[in-house]
Amino acid sequence: MIVFQFLVFAASFVGGLFIGLIVHELGHAIAAVALTKQKVTAQIGTSNRPFRIVVGRLSLRLSISGFRYGWTEYDRSGESRGVQVLVALCGPLATVVLAGFCLAWVYGFPVLSLPWLVGLGFIVANLRILATSILPLKMRNPQNQDEEWLSDSLDIWRLLKK
Repeated sequence: MIVFQFLVFAASFVGGLFIGLIVHELGHAIAAVALTKQKVTAQIGTSNRPFRIVVGRLSLRLSISGFRYGWTEYDRSGESRGVQVLVALCGPLATVVLAGFCLAWVYGFPVLSLPWLVGLGFIVANLRILATSILPLKMRNPQNQDEEWLSDSLDIWRLLKK
């Protein structure tokens, strides 16, 4: 029974990372679409041939390969620091909302029940996403080791310091 529970939790954690990153990046992307007049792309995964969904100015690219990475692209150079800060804040905000929803979900089920384990996997996955977005981190782009990515908090800190 414990092995089955662990497998449910592990699968939920992996699924929670993928879904959580989609929600996180859509938080950034929807804010960018709302606050700019640009085309915005949110990508989950590192595949060069992702599955694409396009809605108006928003393009969502999804792939399983490298699914623990996600980013949102728009031309920041023409936007004010305020707009850039708001866009950067909306990813972690979306993650907090999803984690709160999962916490409310878990609350309604007995401990170690199947739905409780699924919810717990999602919560832990979203806490991981939140940690990597609010800790001041520099990361290397897995496709281009010369390119440096900043966590959302470090990005915001640098924008506010200017």
